[in-house]
Amino acid sequence: MVLATVTRAASLGAASRYLPLLVIVGLTDLGGSLFFMLANASGPLSIAVVLSSLYPVTTALLAWLVLRERLGRAQLVGAGLALAGIALIAA
Repeated sequence: MVLATVTRAASLGAASRYLPLLVIVGLTDLGGSLFFMLANASGPLSIAVVLSSLYPVTTALLAWLVLRERLGRAQLVGAGLALAGIALIAA
């Protein structure tokens, strides 16, 4: 699978300097799925589903921190409401 990915990336003209970053992204995605399955097996699924649905908030925050993208008012309100919802679930 890794060999196929490397071969395919080379044929698409992807720069080899991005390959380690792509591997890290793939491994973290795999880790996220693994941790979701572990959470599903060891506790209430409702909490695991709510927490795993927050990935758009994480993506927006990383874009803001790493890429210096501006977050719109709707994105800030959505992130705030999502975090408030987690606080309400945890209470």
